Amino acid sequence: MKNIGAVALLCFAITGRAAANPSPEIAYLTREPASMLDVGLDRLRDSILTVLGNNLDGVGVKSLPSVDTTYDYARDQIQIIVSATTARAAPSPKEICRRLVSIVKLWMNSTTVWTDGFTHAGYTENGQEDAAVKSKLPSLIVINGAVLPDKPPTLITPVGFCSVTLSTPVSYTGP
Repeated sequence: MKNIGAVALLCFAITGRAAANPSPEIAYLTREPASMLDVGLDRLRDSILTVLGNNLDGVGVKSLPSVDTTYDYARDQIQIIVSATTARAAPSPKEICRRLVSIVKLWMNSTTVWTDGFTHAGYTENGQEDAAVKSKLPSLIVINGAVLPDKPPTLITPVGFCSVTLSTPVSYTGP
């Protein structure tokens, strides 16, 4: 009888805790669906990070930029924000910003694969709606770049900021 108890205790220790219901927080999260916009924004961010990671030679940044993708309800725009810290002896913040947003713009204009992230994968009954969404997305994109100083002060303030759509030239604010 002692051996059975020891074996049970050993099995419990190996497998962790006994099966239990999820916490209320996890249960809530499992009931909340993600929208195609939520999923698409995450997929777009991941794709942009990959593109930037493969195209940073000569840009003048310290490390892989951070990328945030959000939807601005007031403007009905998908906002892409690429933030990077300048490397020592780097080009001007204006040039770094222009290069960063240009990499993203060039990639997005050279392929439509990024629009697939905002649609259903594989067979779907929503194919016609997905095609309409994919055709409209490029007009809703704004790419923003923020260049941060190499050694930022206590409050991080960009030394340069630029913005571009997929059909306009880069506009720059900063020194």
